[in-house]
Amino acid sequence: MKYRADTVHGHDFGIAMLTKFRNTYLGPISDRLSDMTSNFHFSNGEVYSMQEMCGFETLARGYSPWCNIFTRDDWVNFEYARDIIHFYRAGPGNPYGPAMGWLWINATLNLLLQGQAAGPFFFSLYDLIHPSSPLFALGKADALSVHDGDIIPMLSALEVFPDRTPLPVTHVLQSRSWRTSSVTPMGGRTVIELLSCSEATDSGRNPSKYIRLNINDGAVPLTGCNDGPGGSCALSKFTERVRERGKDIGDFRTVCGLGNEMPDRITFLHQD
Repeated sequence: MKYRADTVHGHDFGIAMLTKFRNTYLGPISDRLSDMTSNFHFSNGEVYSMQEMCGFETLARGYSPWCNIFTRDDWVNFEYARDIIHFYRAGPGNPYGPAMGWLWINATLNLLLQGQAAGPFFFSLYDLIHPSSPLFALGKADALSVHDGDIIPMLSALEVFPDRTPLPVTHVLQSRSWRTSSVTPMGGRTVIELLSCSEATDSGRNPSKYIRLNINDGAVPLTGCNDGPGGSCALSKFTERVRERGKDIGDFRTVCGLGNEMPDRITFLHQD
């Protein structure tokens, strides 16, 4: 059976929403730069590229003269523009994002439940692993550097930075949870920690396991599941949450318009 491609919420949906928001603030900047350059007109795309140049050149050289061209309000708008593109390209604003991210988080959960029997393995859910993190306690774990295109869907599937309403493209929503600077800054990383805590009972010490999210060197509690040590979530509750989210998000093949002959889960997050 053939499926018609989704031309509304595909990968380019983020670009389409970004373009709408860029049109709300880049025009006056272009006019300002035109006055400074003998009426040479810059397109919105060119002005936006100048803003991007500030960050990338600063990363490479430690400074960038492009940064001084823009005002504080310009940068507030640019920050929101980056939030818009990621929110609608692979984040909560795109139905394909959580569907893809749930595959990652479900595969991770299965390894956590296996414990040491899973053996050595690697993940591609994050860019870097903090060396002092008690990651999984399942033996040696290696990090595979990846792109924000993997981290964002996974966090969307877990509803880590939820917003009650979609981000508007007509103005900056100040009271938003989804901020790229918090989700995937340059060199961003997400570590899923398995904590084993020994609790005293009448029959002795009872080991209990908890899950904690360490996002960009900070513990981020899961809403409704954070009553464990350090804002962690009991492994049993985390398991239930992931399974329920899978039902809410829907089958990956159905959401993406794939046939039943296609895989419905990830099988390569394990290395013998």
